[in-house]
Amino acid sequence: MVSAVSVLTTLVANVSEPMQDDFYLGSTFVQPFTTGGAASLTTLQIASNSGWSASDSPTVSLLDSGRNLVASFVYSAKIGEVVNYNVSSYALQAASTYFIEVAGGTGYLNVTTSPIQTGLSGWTIGDVSYRGVDSSASTPSSQILQFSLSGQVPEPATGSLLVVGFGFFALARRFKRS
Repeated sequence: MVSAVSVLTTLVANVSEPMQDDFYLGSTFVQPFTTGGAASLTTLQIASNSGWSASDSPTVSLLDSGRNLVASFVYSAKIGEVVNYNVSSYALQAASTYFIEVAGGTGYLNVTTSPIQTGLSGWTIGDVSYRGVDSSASTPSSQILQFSLSGQVPEPATGSLLVVGFGFFALARRFKRS
C-alpha cells in the first residue's frame, strides 16, 4: 500500500494582525473557524497579552459543529507572547465549522478586528463569542481571537502522480492482455 505524502502548513491564521484589545481569561471564549479542505490539525497558537505557564494555562478544546468535544489541546510552549498547544493530529473534515473553546487560566487573550487572514483557500475565522464567569449566555462580538492553526494536508502533486502511475499500470495491463 502506498501512503500519500502530507505537508505541514498554516491552515488559517491572523496572529500577526494588530491587537485591538485583550480579554481576561476568567471568561470562556468560543472561536469558530470554517475549513476549506480536509486536513489533520496538529498545532494551535494563541496570542496572549500577558502569557501564561503550564500551571496556569487555560483549558483549550476543539468542538464540532454541534459544540461537542472532539479533542483537547495540550500546552507545549510559549514563544514570546504566542502560546503553542499541540494536538494529537485530529482529522478535520472539509467544508465544516469547528470551534476552539478557551476556558479558565489566568492572563489575557489578544483580539483583533482586522479581517485579514492568511492560510489555505476556503479556511476562515469567524467572530469570537464569550461568556463571563457569572453568565450562562454567550455574548457575540465583532472581534476575533488572534490565533493560528497548523496541520498536515495531502500534497496535491503526490496524489496526481499516484493517479497517473496507477492509470499507466492499468493501461499497460490492458495492452498486455490484447
